[in-house]
Amino acid sequence: MDASLKDTIRAEKIAALAFIPLSTQEAVIGKFMAYHATPHDFTETEMNVAVTIARQLGFCLERLHAEAQRNSAEQAKQLLLNESRHRIRNTLATVQAIASQTLRGSDPIKLEAFLGRLHALEEAHDLLTTESWHQAPLSDVIARALKPFAEGQQNRVVVDGPSVAIPANSAMSLTLCLHELATNASKYGALSNDTGRVRISWDVDHQEPSPRLCLEWQETGGPPVVPSGRKGFGSLLIEATGQSGTGFDFHPEGLSCVLRLPL
Repeated sequence: MDASLKDTIRAEKIAALAFIPLSTQEAVIGKFMAYHATPHDFTETEMNVAVTIARQLGFCLERLHAEAQRNSAEQAKQLLLNESRHRIRNTLATVQAIASQTLRGSDPIKLEAFLGRLHALEEAHDLLTTESWHQAPLSDVIARALKPFAEGQQNRVVVDGPSVAIPANSAMSLTLCLHELATNASKYGALSNDTGRVRISWDVDHQEPSPRLCLEWQETGGPPVVPSGRKGFGSLLIEATGQSGTGFDFHPEGLSCVLRLPL
């Protein structure tokens, strides 16, 4: 030891001292000290105990360091998600403003429908960036899609199905499809009067080569259904979005729609 270190040790009333390095797989990260106030020869047993303690300390410090790194990575991820959410909202708000200005003076019904679809996209993006980029709970997707239609419709929309997480692409497409179905139900179907009801149920089909979500939208108690004979945006969207088995049944007592999506 150099003279200054010896002086420091003497000032601490230490007469015998052992240093055991604390190491991880990568480097020495500190030291564990065993000392006496009087001159002392450390026995092999004492050194074995000290080394055992040092190893446990090194292990604990390594875990703390790893936990700190995970927390830092999680904070960085959350910061990125928040920034992405902010950018997406700004972009959709800009598109909404452009559309409102561009279509000003045109058919107000078409403008309202377009802005409603933009809002549905915003809800889907917000859910995905809140939960996870790659998937979202189906029940939350449905709740977000129907939120604009929920006021005054308590107990008129029944949602029933197992807990399922759907991929991001399916969540986006399904949000738009549900928005179109709810819009139609509010204008012409089960949600256009005081007695109609909508039931949304689903299951997972494991018989296919890969699992598929089978979701059914069933309306009852609304005005008698009369097929229009033409396909609007919503019908075309649903048919383009769903896989084989997707389709509509225009029962007089209420529209039924089956939508099949990949999981």
